[in-house]
Amino acid sequence: MFINFSNHPSSKWSEKQTTDAEILGGEIVDVPFPNVPPNADPNEIMRLAYLAIAQFKRIAGSYPENTFVMIQGEPTLCFAIISRLQIAHSKIRAVAATTERVVIENADGSKTASFNFVQFRKYV
Repeated sequence: MFINFSNHPSSKWSEKQTTDAEILGGEIVDVPFPNVPPNADPNEIMRLAYLAIAQFKRIAGSYPENTFVMIQGEPTLCFAIISRLQIAHSKIRAVAATTERVVIENADGSKTASFNFVQFRKYV
């Protein structure tokens, strides 16, 4: 299982990103990253983290050792989730998508940036 916990639907991923996710975990399941209020206190962040982890465990079912989750979103919630998965020595492995930024300067001086997927990197 490959859980996409971000606001970037897998249906819009490149062929390489989709293939790499399927090689890692098989079926891709999109789980939208929640809106994190800017005034959320640490208790609210932890509540959201534990809700997300419980959702990952439900999705992983009986085979968490075959589960990867791409976690990308609001930094403090990402940290709370990733660190809890690592502390618990969870069999659910957290990864991030790495990209190469390509910038093209247009004739009018404006710039256009695109991001090309390179690989999934394990959080360490």
